[in-house]
Amino acid sequence: MQHEIEIRTKAQKEPLNMTAQIIEKAGKKEFAVIPYRQYVKMQEALEDYHALKALRSAERDPKNQKGQPFEQVARKLGLL
Repeated sequence: MQHEIEIRTKAQKEPLNMTAQIIEKAGKKEFAVIPYRQYVKMQEALEDYHALKALRSAERDPKNQKGQPFEQVARKLGLL
């Protein structure tokens, strides 16, 4: 049994189209098998989602609201 699935994240311009083969056990859907390339694309989309989620969380954190001038940070790091 084959199913087509479309996954789209806000960051993606094109949907991730997937073709999955469904394996049943005792009449119930047990596994979905997808081509490796589709798996890799799905993993990348998932990593992008988690990175964006972490970025948005960090942006909301009050301790990250106060910035420092580049020169000040560079001096602290011994770069200037």
